[in-house]
Amino acid sequence: MKNCIVFVFSILLALGLIACDIPELMDMVSEDEKVEEHDQNSDEQGVDEESPDGEDAETAAPTESDSGVQLLEDSSAHPQGVFYKIEEGSNTVYLFGSIHVGVEDLYPLHDSIESAFAESDYIAVEVDISNINELEAMAIAIRDGIFLDGRNLKNKLGEEAFEGLVSLTSEYGLPLNETVLNYMKPWVAKDLLTTAMVEEAGLQTEYGIDLYFLERATDDSMEIIALETMREQLEVIQTMSDEAQAADLAKSIEEFDEGVEELSLLMELWIDGDIEAISAMRHVGDDATEEYREYIKALTDDRDVKMAEKIEEFILGDNNDTYFVVVGAMHLVGENSVVDLLTKQGYNVVPAAGG
Repeated sequence: MKNCIVFVFSILLALGLIACDIPELMDMVSEDEKVEEHDQNSDEQGVDEESPDGEDAETAAPTESDSGVQLLEDSSAHPQGVFYKIEEGSNTVYLFGSIHVGVEDLYPLHDSIESAFAESDYIAVEVDISNINELEAMAIAIRDGIFLDGRNLKNKLGEEAFEGLVSLTSEYGLPLNETVLNYMKPWVAKDLLTTAMVEEAGLQTEYGIDLYFLERATDDSMEIIALETMREQLEVIQTMSDEAQAADLAKSIEEFDEGVEELSLLMELWIDGDIEAISAMRHVGDDATEEYREYIKALTDDRDVKMAEKIEEFILGDNNDTYFVVVGAMHLVGENSVVDLLTKQGYNVVPAAGG
């Protein structure tokens, strides 16, 4: 039961729908079990509650890597990110491009960003994780995230790649054994691998930009508007076959170190507000398959069209309202992005962050 709960929540994590990482989740769902196990061990062995020097004692959470900390020490104390403003009639819309991981030292953000949020009447996000139907989410996650028909991940990946995945998830303390991993569809396993990359880069999901503003909006009783649903995000993942997902996962396992470097680079570019460089990361390589190209199109261009349509409703409301829109930074940069589409519609989209 414990593994099942962790597994279901790992799927929600893949969508950015929960704010804790897998080890933290393990602590949450197994707290009672740990206490029960400890009591049993204490009765049998007479051990103290804390045994920091013991070989089997729980270790503290891994510290941030030097690369992650140094990245922030070398950057502005108040990151600017990707930030735009649109004024039309009596309405104002701020567009802030987030990154879904971070570190505590990111905050506070640039004064212009913090002030814009403070003056806003509404916040709009990709998915409102504060209003998720947990039963529905778990049902969808199980349906779309695990093999229920006799297939398994090891057969999809091949033995060598699967063993590499098991080794990496074990090394970074993800509490899922080989049997549980084998039931996962490739896209879920890919997210677990990304969780390991995030940790190695010295970053944490709990300090993601979107979560930061969602928590503040909840505390301030600000109305939250969802631009997408969990089901819509899952449908994007389904545009790639299991075989294509497995090939992508195998490549990520082989190029784990490169993935860590890319995450660190993305954080650095985001802090510096380097829109041109972030835009370049949106492009697909020449060697990409047609199926992968369609997936990236569904992930970026197609979603951006729908987001832009909803944001245009905010712009045209003319109710003297201010909206603070937080979406992934990639949705606001480059050709066919939300900013590009709204600009082509004739709206004056201007940079909002100060120098």
